[in-house]
Amino acid sequence: MLRQHRRSFRSRPNAHPITPHPPSALSFPPQPPLPPHRQARLLIRRLLAAHALATVAGHLSLPNPHTDTLLLIAYSRLKCARRPYALLLFRSSLRLLVPPTRRSLPLAVSVAASSRLHLPLVLSLHAVVVARNLLPFPHVANALVSLYAKNALPDSARRVFDEMHARDVISYNALMDGYIKAGLLGLAMKEFQRMPQRDAVSWGTVVAGCAKVGRWEEAVGLFDRMRVKGFRPDDVALAVVLSCCAQLGALEKGREVHEYVRQSRPRPNVFLCTGLVDLYAKCGRVDVA
Repeated sequence: MLRQHRRSFRSRPNAHPITPHPPSALSFPPQPPLPPHRQARLLIRRLLAAHALATVAGHLSLPNPHTDTLLLIAYSRLKCARRPYALLLFRSSLRLLVPPTRRSLPLAVSVAASSRLHLPLVLSLHAVVVARNLLPFPHVANALVSLYAKNALPDSARRVFDEMHARDVISYNALMDGYIKAGLLGLAMKEFQRMPQRDAVSWGTVVAGCAKVGRWEEAVGLFDRMRVKGFRPDDVALAVVLSCCAQLGALEKGREVHEYVRQSRPRPNVFLCTGLVDLYAKCGRVDVA
C-alpha cells in the first residue's frame, strides 16, 4: 500500500516538486566599500591577530627569522603612528636570539629613520650591519644612507656611501637628498653630475634643491632638461616648478607646465592645484586663479 501511495503521489499532475532556492535568492546584497580609515583599522586588527596567533603558536620563540621578517614587512607598511610596533618586534626578536638578516635589517632601519627619537637605536643597527657583514648588500647599505640623509647627517651618509662595494641610482639619490637637507646644494650637484645613470627622482631632487635656495631659473632649466631626456616628472617636481614660475613671474612657462598637468593629471592633487592658483595670482591673472 505504501508503494501504491508513492506512485499515486508521483503521478499527480498538481504535485509541486521541491526545488532548491536559486543561488541569487541566498546571496547577500553588495556592501558599500569601507571608508579609508575603517579599512586601515581592519588591516591593523588583522595584523595584530596574525601576530598574536604566531606568538601563541610559538613561531616567534623559534630561532627562525622568516616569521619575524614577514611581520616586519607588514608593520613597516602601516602608517607612521603604528610603525613603532615594528621596532618592538625587531628588538624582541633580538632578545630571542633570532638572527637579523639582509631583509629584516633594512626594514628596521627604515622604520627607525622616520623619527629622530629612534636615532640612537639606528646607530646600534648600523653596528649590527657591520658586525654581521651585511653592508655588501646594496639594499642594506642604501637603507643606512637614506637613514642618515633623512636625519640631515650628510657626513655619516657619505661614509656609508664610500664603503659600498656597488652603488646604484638609489644610493646617489639618497646621498643627494642628504646634502640638500643639510643645505649643501653644491655637493649634491657634484654627485648629480657624476652619476653613471639618472632617473626621475634624481632630476626631481636637484630641481627641488635649486628651488629651495632660491635658484629658480636653474630649477626651471633642469626641469626642461629632464623632460627633454624623456623623464616623467612627479607631482613634487611639478609643484616645485610651478612655484618657481610664480616667483619669477614667468606666466608663459607656467601655462606650459599647466598644460602638461592638464594632459598628464586628470585629477591633480591639492599641491598642484595650490601651485596653479599661486602661479596665476602672482602673475596678475586673478581671474584664472
